[in-house]
Amino acid sequence: MLMTTELEKEISLLIERSLQEAADFSAIEIVKKKYLDKGGLISQLFQQVEKVEAKIKEHGSQQVPKKEEVDIYLEGEKIPLANLHPLTQITQKIYDIF
Repeated sequence: MLMTTELEKEISLLIERSLQEAADFSAIEIVKKKYLDKGGLISQLFQQVEKVEAKIKEHGSQQVPKKEEVDIYLEGEKIPLANLHPLTQITQKIYDIF
């Protein structure tokens, strides 16, 4: 099955080709009916997508893993990102000496 973006590109290319081949307004109407009407290609694709979604929901509801709960109020682990500035290190050493 094609991915959505690939499917969209394919449909747009088909429509562009059909419109380029259309010589007059009636030909454009035929292209419109072919792709956009109730029985057109796009509505058929949506029907297929709905069937696939129904299958996924049917199978997915049986295999849904439970989500892990997280307590957002717990204190986080502090990770040192870098060393102190050299002047700060020297200042702290001087304070330690005195």
